Amino acid sequence: MTEKSIKAQLSSILPDRIEILVSGDPEYGSAIATWNLRAQHKPRAVIRPSTAQDVSIVTRAVQCARVDRVTIRAGGHSFEGLGLGGQDGAVVIDMIKMRRIHSNADAQEVTVEGGALLGEVQTHISQHGNQMLPMGTCPIVGIAGQIQCGGYGFFSRTYGVLVDRVLEMQVVTADGEIRTVSDKQHSDLFYALRGSGGGSFGVITSLTLKTNDIPRAIANFSIKWKIADCNVAAVLKAAHGACLSSPKGLNAMLVAWFGTIELYGTLLEDSKAQCETIWSDVLSSLPAPSSTRMEFFDLLGSVVDVAKNQTSAPWYSSLSDLQREGNEHLRYVKIKSGYIPDPLRDSFLDQLAVIVEVQPTKDVRVHLLTLNPNLIPATDTTSVRCRGCTWFVDMLVFTQVGQYGEAGARAEADKLQRGWLGRIDRLFSTVRTGTYLGDDDFDQGRNRNEMMASFYGPHLPRLMGVKRRYDPGNLFNHPLSVPLPQKTRRQLL
Repeated sequence: MTEKSIKAQLSSILPDRIEILVSGDPEYGSAIATWNLRAQHKPRAVIRPSTAQDVSIVTRAVQCARVDRVTIRAGGHSFEGLGLGGQDGAVVIDMIKMRRIHSNADAQEVTVEGGALLGEVQTHISQHGNQMLPMGTCPIVGIAGQIQCGGYGFFSRTYGVLVDRVLEMQVVTADGEIRTVSDKQHSDLFYALRGSGGGSFGVITSLTLKTNDIPRAIANFSIKWKIADCNVAAVLKAAHGACLSSPKGLNAMLVAWFGTIELYGTLLEDSKAQCETIWSDVLSSLPAPSSTRMEFFDLLGSVVDVAKNQTSAPWYSSLSDLQREGNEHLRYVKIKSGYIPDPLRDSFLDQLAVIVEVQPTKDVRVHLLTLNPNLIPATDTTSVRCRGCTWFVDMLVFTQVGQYGEAGARAEADKLQRGWLGRIDRLFSTVRTGTYLGDDDFDQGRNRNEMMASFYGPHLPRLMGVKRRYDPGNLFNHPLSVPLPQKTRRQLL
């Protein structure tokens, strides 16, 4: 079926208020624009609902039109472009019109629609009741997508991960039903949606989360060493020890990029004096750095500082007018990740130092984010891949199209993937226990079975059972989505 025939068929079913875009429409190009050169997929159609009822109507309509693959896009920050299908030919339910937010500061709760961005939510709740949530580092990531993956960032060591704040969700499943899911209603679906990534079970149209008071004192800090001028192994060992021995108000990331090792983070305490004490103690435990900075912020200022200094997309100087990123700053990004359960041994840090010492001075980054292994629910009802970990690692290659051109960016990234990224990923594979669905990677493992085991781990059999119950026709699917059990797939063929 051609794109135009799909549009004609869907237009005959859907009300006029629901926008349908296909190739050739004036807005189709901007609707599918994405930031990652390696994820430029072309959907058969993009449909933009405005309400949960619209999503329900769309879900039923696409099946009447015999569409066999639907994906969901919100923030659009999947590294493999899963919101656009992960490959050409999907029909996309685009949540860009569903970004409304309502907070109840007295109850410390906020309800957000499925297309809302992290920065929008943090801004709203901070300005309506002095509340906050422990979110990720990039303010233009979609909140529904991050929650479905877990949600880690510079507040996680103090306040835990974002997924643990979810009280309930409103979800449209493959049969078009609008369901309220929680630990008490459709608890199996609630389990599946909190940790197994997006695009497998249905469309999250809204979420209600528990917020917390903003701490009285917030400071961001940076400590840098020039790789060429320092004892890299000594710096890594000292910074590793300082991160793990500091009070839980310290949320730190140990980074190597641009020819430097940096210990960057956020302090969350009841007073500035407490922040200054932790800062002084950390500095005194480390080798002499080349530069230091510790600066107090309000919450939103801290979020902006993180985004400007610790992402490959530092485009926003404020959170006042956030938009989903398109291809304005096109780059090629490839990422590897891992959960690390235990403190790293000195022998491992020695091996890491050997790689960091000769690491390219641009286009690559490795960072270790400190976690709190004790800050997990007493009864974990989520499908998060790993719990109780000490560190979370990301390793990435990012080449800018503006610098290299498209062909050059691909070629340079390919060289770095085969060299530096392959080498450092092999090292971290010796200490990680699984990989993070928020850092989606089609090349994880030697085959599809290894890839699925790495991302889903022991949760996969139960998740496949939930898939069979709520999406037996596999309507919602992409290359990394939870598959149907083999028997069910054979029955459908």
